[in-house]
Formats: sequence, C-alpha cells, structure tokens
Amino acid sequence: MNTKDDVNSPDHYTHGGIETYEYVYAKLGKQGFIDYCYGNVFKYVSRAKYKGTEIKDLRKTMWYIEKIIQVLEDRMLKNEP
Repeated sequence: MNTKDDVNSPDHYTHGGIETYEYVYAKLGKQGFIDYCYGNVFKYVSRAKYKGTEIKDLRKTMWYIEKIIQVLEDRMLKNEP
C-alpha cells in the first residue's frame, strides 16, 4: 500500500524539518498567509487542465482553500479583525 501523499504532504515540502506553509505563515502573518493561499488557488486552478495532473492540482486547490478557511475561523474564534 502506498502511503505517500503528494497533495497534503509531499516529501519536498518538509525538507529541513518544517512544512513550507508553516514557514510562510510565520514570516507573513495571518493576512499575508491568506493572500499567499489565494495566489496558490489561482495558480493551481488556472493551469490544472494543461499539466496532465488536473485532479491532483484541483486537490491542491482545495487544500489551500481549507487553509484559508482554517485561518479565518481561527480569527473569528479569537475575535480578530
């Protein structure tokens, strides 16, 4: 059984001991991270049909949308602007 997950946790994203998105969040803060995620949503959706990896790219799009939702929900729970 193949447990490798190229969408949620590709090997190259954790090189160096930290997920790339965690590093980006730490450097850009909440709003910067949300903007970064939106940029990746646009990127993956716009090229999904043309790379031969349409389903994989759409799953990556959903992953980034989930991250946006998580940050927004966390902000709401903490009553942050």
